[in-house]
Amino acid sequence: MASRPDDTDSMVLPLPSLADAVYLGASAILVIGVVLLARRHRRHDWMEAAEARPPASLAALQEAQQLAAIVQASSDAIYSVAPDWTVTSWNPGAERLLGRPAEEMLGRPITSVWPQKQFEVDRPMFERVLAGEVITDFETVRLHRDGTPMAVTLTWSPINNDAGQVTGVSVIARDITQRKQLEEQLARQALHDPLTGLANRALFGDRLEHALARSRRPGATVAILVIDLDGFKDINDSLGHDAGDDLLAIAGLRLQGHVAAGATIARLGGDEFGVLLEDTTAARAIRVAEVLLEGLAPPVVLRDRDLTPTASVGIALAAGEDADTLLRNADTAMYAAKRQGKGRSAIFEPAMHATVVERLDLAADLGRAVQQNHLHVCYQPEIDLRSGRIIGLEALVRWRHPTRGEVLPGEFIPLAEDTGLIMPIGRWVLREACRQTKAWQERWPTTPPLTIAVNLSARQLQHPDIVDEVRAALAAADLDPPSLVLEITETAAMEQLDAAIPILTQLRQLGLRLALDDFGTGYSSLSYLQRLPVDILKIDRTFVSGVAGSTEDSALARAIVTLGQTLGLETIAEGVETAEQLAAVRQLGCQIGQGYYFARPLGPAAVDALLERHQPSVHGLTAAAHEATP
Repeated sequence: MASRPDDTDSMVLPLPSLADAVYLGASAILVIGVVLLARRHRRHDWMEAAEARPPASLAALQEAQQLAAIVQASSDAIYSVAPDWTVTSWNPGAERLLGRPAEEMLGRPITSVWPQKQFEVDRPMFERVLAGEVITDFETVRLHRDGTPMAVTLTWSPINNDAGQVTGVSVIARDITQRKQLEEQLARQALHDPLTGLANRALFGDRLEHALARSRRPGATVAILVIDLDGFKDINDSLGHDAGDDLLAIAGLRLQGHVAAGATIARLGGDEFGVLLEDTTAARAIRVAEVLLEGLAPPVVLRDRDLTPTASVGIALAAGEDADTLLRNADTAMYAAKRQGKGRSAIFEPAMHATVVERLDLAADLGRAVQQNHLHVCYQPEIDLRSGRIIGLEALVRWRHPTRGEVLPGEFIPLAEDTGLIMPIGRWVLREACRQTKAWQERWPTTPPLTIAVNLSARQLQHPDIVDEVRAALAAADLDPPSLVLEITETAAMEQLDAAIPILTQLRQLGLRLALDDFGTGYSSLSYLQRLPVDILKIDRTFVSGVAGSTEDSALARAIVTLGQTLGLETIAEGVETAEQLAAVRQLGCQIGQGYYFARPLGPAAVDALLERHQPSVHGLTAAAHEATP
C-alpha cells in the first residue's frame, strides 16, 4: 500500500555513512556470489549448462562468474549453509579465518565443528534469517581451529530460489580483532596513567561515584586517601624530570603492592596518588595510610644518589558528600599533614576547611601586600661577644596586615614559599637591606664596616638567576661584597646538596660570605659541612635556650663551636635572651651573639638611635637597645 504524503513527511530516516553504504552494497554483491558459489559446489557442470543456454543468457552467466570470483578472492570469510545446517559453500577467506579447508567443511553440518556456546548464539540468528530477515553488524567471537579466539562482525542473509523460497543462509564474517584490540588499548589509555599504569583521575572519579552510590546502604563507609610525595619538586629541579618520573613509577609500584585487594589506587596527577577504600572505618583507613608510608620508605637510588621517599597523606571519610567534595576534603587533610612535617597523615576535620579558606585569603592579601609595598624590613643586631660591639645586623621581613595586625613570619613565610611570592619578597628584602646598610656604613663608619645578613630561601637558592640578582643588588647599593652575608638553612642546603654546592660556590666567588642557619636541627654532618662553602655556623636557638641549665644542650652547643673552630668557621649563638645564656655561650667560645637580650628586631630609625647611643660593652648596648626598642 502506498504511503500518504503526510506519513512520508513525518518520518526522519537516518542516512547511512559512506563506509556503511559501501559495506552493505558489497555485502549484497557477495551474497549473490555466495548463491552462485553454492550452486557451483553442486554436482553440475556450468560450462555444459552455458552451451545449452541460448546466447542471450551468456552475459548473465559471465556476470555470475565474476561475482563468484569476487567471493573466492574476498579476504572475509564467506560461507553458506542449508536449513539443516549443512555447509554448501566455503570460500578461501573462511579457510584462512577459521583454519578449516573447504574439503573438510562442504556437505558437513557446521554444528559438528562449532562449540556448543557458539551454536547457542547462532541458532536464534539462523532461525530469524530462515524467516526472511537480514542481520548485519552482529559482533561476536569465532574460534580458529587452533583455539585462538577472534572478534568478528557477521552479516546473515537468506538465500532464495527462483520461487522466492528461503533455501539456505549466507554468512559473511569479517575479522575485527585488531580493531577491538585498538579500541581496548585506547580505552585503557583514556582511563590509565601511562607512566605508572595505575588508574587515572577520570577512572578514580568514576569508581568513587559508584562506591558512594553503594555506600548509601547501612554500614557501608567509603574513605579516600590522597598521597603527595614530599620534596618532589626539589628532586625534579636537582636531578631532572627523568629522575622524577623514575621516582613516580617506583612510588606507584610500592603503593600498589601495599593496598589490599579490592581497593582502587590511582595517580591523580603530578606527584599525587589516590586510594579508594570501601566498607571501611576511620581506624582502618589510618592503618592503611601507615602501611603505605612504611611501604614507600625504603631508600631509592636515583642518578647515583640515595633518596628516602616520604609522603603526606590526607584521609577523608564519606558522610553524605559528593565525589568532588570528598576529594577536596582529602586534599585539605593532606596539606594539613604536610604542614606538620614529612611522612605524616591526617584525617579531615571540618575545621580544616576553615583553615584552608583563611590560608587562601591570607595568600591573596600577601600578594596585594607585595604589589603595594606593604611589607617592611626590621633589623636585629649581631654582637661581638669579646668587644661588645655591634658588628652587623640581620634583615628580617615583617608584615603588618591592615585588619589582622602583625602577621608572624612563621605564618606568612611558608605561605610565600608555597605560592612563589618568596621570590619577589626575597628580591626586595635583599635590595632594601643592601641599600640601608650602605647608608648606615656611611653614617656610622667602623672598621671593619657594618655587615648585613639576609636570609636566602630554598626556592631562591634553586632559581637560575640568583647569582645575577645578588650581584645586581650589591651594585645597585654600591655595597662591598664582604659586607653581605647570605644565610641558608641547613635543611635547604641538604635537600638539594649536589645542586646547591655549585650555586653557593658562585655566590661566594662574588666576595660575600655564607652562613648556615639553624645549625644542629638537621643533618649536622661533618662530611657534608666540609663540602659546603660556608663561613659561619649559626647555632639554633633551641640549643642556646637550654645552654645555661641543660647539660645535653650545653654539650651540643660546645660540639658545634668546636666543629666550627676545627673548620675555621665563625659561630653565632641565636636566641640569647638572658645574662646566664650570654655567660654560657661566651664560656663555650662562641664569638658572636644575637637575641632579645641585646635587642629585638628594630625598624631603621630605631637602629639609627641604637648605633648613636651604642657603647663598646654588652651591658651598655643592652641599656641602649631597650631605650631604642619600640
